[in-house]
Amino acid sequence: MSKSKSEDTVAVIDWDEALEQCGGEQEFLYELLSDLFSEAQAHVDVIKKAVEEIGGEEPPENPQDQADAVRRAGHSIKGAAANLMCYRLRDASQILEKRGTQGVSGELSGPEYVEALREGLRTLELEMESFQTELSERGVIEADS
Repeated sequence: MSKSKSEDTVAVIDWDEALEQCGGEQEFLYELLSDLFSEAQAHVDVIKKAVEEIGGEEPPENPQDQADAVRRAGHSIKGAAANLMCYRLRDASQILEKRGTQGVSGELSGPEYVEALREGLRTLELEMESFQTELSERGVIEADS
């Protein structure tokens, strides 16, 4: 999958703004980014499980519960990523937050909903890989985290 023009021009993390957000305290910023990475991974796992359940052989009787789990996890990543100037991660998680909301409301359903969720999850996973690479290169996290 090729990167879009916006992905090429938007940094994974705006380091200058993120450092300013943390009062110039690099160690504090690194701690927050490491925490964000760990928490985002846990939220991605929640999203994966919900998408698997919604798109499974035997979809749940009430898929709104799984859609709400997607919405909540996407919202959590979005907020933390935005606070730390991780704009691409924010944007990818915002898409899943919206898809979750659409599933809860019934605006989207069926196979097209499942595909929209899967596409959003793929985008989020790609941004998580970019985020992990960026953090590893800066020494914020271990390369194999």
